[in-house]
Amino acid sequence: MSKRYSRVILLGVDGAGIFFAQADTPNMDKLFENGAVTYKAITSFPTISAECWGSMLHGVGPEVHKLTNSIVGSIRYDVKSPYPSFFRVIRENYPDAKLASFCNWDPINYGIVEEDLNVYQGTNGDERLTDMIIDYINENPDFDTLFIQYDDVDGAGHENGYGTKNHLDRITLTDTFIGKIVDTLKAKDMLDDTLFIVTADHGGTPTGGHGGNTDAEKIIYMGIAGKGVIKGEISPECPPNVRDLAAIVLYGMGLDIPETWTAKIPANIFEELKEGTQNDCACCCAPEQTVSEGFVLRTALSFDGKTVDTTSFTSPIVVGDPVYEDSKIDLYQSQIIINPYKIGVDNFKVCLNASFAPNAKGVIFANKNVSVPEAYGFAFTVDNGTFNFNVGDGTSAYNWAIEADAGLDNAEIEVTVDRKAQKLILAVNGTAKEFDMDDFGKDLTFDALAFTIGAGAGNNLGEHIPMKLSKFEVYR
Repeated sequence: MSKRYSRVILLGVDGAGIFFAQADTPNMDKLFENGAVTYKAITSFPTISAECWGSMLHGVGPEVHKLTNSIVGSIRYDVKSPYPSFFRVIRENYPDAKLASFCNWDPINYGIVEEDLNVYQGTNGDERLTDMIIDYINENPDFDTLFIQYDDVDGAGHENGYGTKNHLDRITLTDTFIGKIVDTLKAKDMLDDTLFIVTADHGGTPTGGHGGNTDAEKIIYMGIAGKGVIKGEISPECPPNVRDLAAIVLYGMGLDIPETWTAKIPANIFEELKEGTQNDCACCCAPEQTVSEGFVLRTALSFDGKTVDTTSFTSPIVVGDPVYEDSKIDLYQSQIIINPYKIGVDNFKVCLNASFAPNAKGVIFANKNVSVPEAYGFAFTVDNGTFNFNVGDGTSAYNWAIEADAGLDNAEIEVTVDRKAQKLILAVNGTAKEFDMDDFGKDLTFDALAFTIGAGAGNNLGEHIPMKLSKFEVYR
């Protein structure tokens, strides 16, 4: 075990998203002119600080680390959690390592970084925080890992709107702080052996909000510089996720990724690991894989001891008490919310493999109140071998059904909604039935409630269904 770099710096700018591209950032431009960069990375959902910073430090999604803004401000992160921060992994492998975390938003130091790890911590406004960081580097030139969080850019976004002149001006000011840190490293002949990473936790909307799933909120920048870093775009075939930054930090420190993490090393960052560690990850090819005309894979759930979207487009949340066995999930006492999947007015297709009891009755997936047929949204249900697709527009409802002509053990099911042609295709175990939707629901956005598996959406769940699910994919 040996470090690949003398030190690693991970610097995050809260609320900067990919707005770096619109701002004047000469210091970052210089730092990453020969580095690996992407403006296509995906952050966690919801696009809120604790959820995103938690993923960045702990290498897993919010549905796993379960951190929220209210939690991190009042509750310490469990030092025995199976989902450790990269600080804990480094400390357990390098007992004498010098670690530091400087954050404007102090809840990171309180509720995301575990206590009692001997991580030097500082908090202050961005400008003063920069002075503290420079003092620390000068006094501790042998430090190993440094985490920095700037917050004033997010404040400018909230106050003025993200992407506005004031917001971009604040990014430019932050760039000067980054320049001061880089100049300090250069002056001490430390920069060449430093893995330097700059990123954001999320972006925001022109009206000053964030938390949603728009591109302006969920797409973030990543820039990586250091010896052995490949100049060019990071993982162009599979956009990295914010949680991957934790894995990148550990790689720089010469450490393996914990088995409990879903973080991976993206491709096209390091010369000695050009393909990354995502070769077994469906997202490496799925975003560009058209499975039938007009459809592209957007969600592919796996159930190997936990529920994960291998495409990284969504962050599924499991509610209740699921049972995992043989890469299946038993949803009789639970349901899955696919956050933040939005159908909009697009065509979509759902493909699933599931086993049902012969007399099974309940909701397979829905985004509506299933107790009211005309309620806004759609629901796919089963009742004693008959599968029914229901659509409501708030005042009227349509229903289409198909009966299974084979057993319900490991049933193969497809539901295809072609909004343009106004066709619905239901297929069970290879038998398909096509329906004319008669323009009903043609303009419905289908986004009122969350896309839920195993129950209805919202507070009207309907009957929990005795269903063991081994595959669930959504295409658009």
